[in-house]
Amino acid sequence: MTGEANVLAQLLSMKLEEHLRAVESIEEMIKEATVDPGGTVSELRDSLNRLRSLRRALISDAERIIASIEEGRIQAGPESEALYALAGYYAEAAYHSEVRLLKRLAEYAGSRDLEEASRLRELFYEILNRLE
Repeated sequence: MTGEANVLAQLLSMKLEEHLRAVESIEEMIKEATVDPGGTVSELRDSLNRLRSLRRALISDAERIIASIEEGRIQAGPESEALYALAGYYAEAAYHSEVRLLKRLAEYAGSRDLEEASRLRELFYEILNRLE
């Protein structure tokens, strides 16, 4: 893996892991709220804001990866396999988990959340297409 591809893959991996933990944390809050409705709405809103922040950071990273591909600093091949795998993970698995969660929380999550999640998925599909 080239130096830049390696660094971007490591950063993307950490952020995707953090994103997954945020989704799981909110899902756990929902489960607890059905058992104990005394949970606070402010905790849920704080967690959604954290998820939004993580998603926006991932959008920025995906755009940076695409720019690196366009500039020829990252090319398809063995050196970019980790980026390809991570992009595929979000585009296929993480996106669906996030959208399912956002739909369950329609009262707190708006259409902008769904639009941003879709935008991130599109960016990751673009990465996949460019690295094939």
